[in-house]
Amino acid sequence: GKKVIADIENSLIGNERKLKAVEKICPQWRENIEFVQRQKDSNEVNIALERVKVARSELNEMKENILQAFFERDSTLDIFEQSLVGAKERMDE
Repeated sequence: GKKVIADIENSLIGNERKLKAVEKICPQWRENIEFVQRQKDSNEVNIALERVKVARSELNEMKENILQAFFERDSTLDIFEQSLVGAKERMDE
């Protein structure tokens, strides 16, 4: 338990960006990981772990959707920009 807590703390201390992100979403992250490490009921831990895995899967799906939407918008803007530049060059001739 203490090693897991120390490993997590060390990984965050070495990564300021990740630490800020974690503290923004979960200011009591230290207390939460300490609480988990004190748990005795493996069923409760398994349920919580499954919830985290589901949340991570949902987050990955949202990320893919956002990236797809970004790509679609960027692609559309690209062709419109090309068209407008072409029209401008034609008019400047």
